[in-house]
Amino acid sequence: MVATYCVVVVPRVEKFFLPDYYSKYMLARKYRLKNKKDFRNLYQRGKSYAYPLFVLYRRVNKEEVCRIGFSISKKVGCAVVRNRLKRQFREAVRRQISEFVSGYDYVFIIRKQAVGVIFAEICNQMHKAIGRDKG
Repeated sequence: MVATYCVVVVPRVEKFFLPDYYSKYMLARKYRLKNKKDFRNLYQRGKSYAYPLFVLYRRVNKEEVCRIGFSISKKVGCAVVRNRLKRQFREAVRRQISEFVSGYDYVFIIRKQAVGVIFAEICNQMHKAIGRDKG
């Protein structure tokens, strides 16, 4: 008995692109703060502002746009809760991105008090934080 094999060649996709309709609902890549080194720099040398739902760190960067990152502790809740909060904060930032001062890095450290808060309250506090930040 001779075994025969069928080889199927599947083209390799180099990059994964999201459809266009997603891009208007996402925070643009140029506004994202991703590197661990950048987060650490911001924590050590940045200025912090405390609010009931989050702590905001801010520091000057060498870019011409602002970059924004989010951090949330495992103490806040399970992964579902943490991811939902990050999505809500990202959306609040995306809606108010034009109000952020260019040339700065921002990190939002989301607090446990943010769990269960309505989206409008998150937007409201963020708006207050950005207004205070401009001064």
